[in-house]
Amino acid sequence: DDFFTRALSCPALFVSGDLLLPNSNLLKPLLNIDLSEANWERWLKQGKEFLSGAEYYISAQDHSAALFSLHQSAVCILISIVRSVLGYKINSHNLLRLLRVSQFFTNDLTDLFQLETDEGKKNFTILKDAYISVRYRDNYQPDTISVETLYPVIANLLSTAEDVHHQFLLTNFI
Repeated sequence: DDFFTRALSCPALFVSGDLLLPNSNLLKPLLNIDLSEANWERWLKQGKEFLSGAEYYISAQDHSAALFSLHQSAVCILISIVRSVLGYKINSHNLLRLLRVSQFFTNDLTDLFQLETDEGKKNFTILKDAYISVRYRDNYQPDTISVETLYPVIANLLSTAEDVHHQFLLTNFI
């Protein structure tokens, strides 16, 4: 399986912040740049669209739709980076699982959620539970502050994922 080969056989896959590890010839035969980029573009586009939707719903004071869109955006962004970097065909709405898989190659995405703080844990739980809460719980109303706090976190998730993807390309294809 490409996932385990990429994730476990070469430490050069890990990137964080501005750190670029040396180019590795171990992974090059396994990487398919066309498939990696197709996965990246497809899922990232959808993540950006959900983020735009969240922005619209926030401006319209529709916090349930905004929170659902933020959750979907985060899912798509994380799927895009995991699929492009690891080649792992993950399809999951489980944000915690997606973050844990992304930690095979960076902690930068997980760090954005500030899970070491009570406020970060609370907001992540709200985001994580949004898929079910918004869709299936009658009378569920997310609080305005949490939704407005989560929007910049997901916008930063997008930006950071783009940086990690760029570093991955530099490390493995140049």
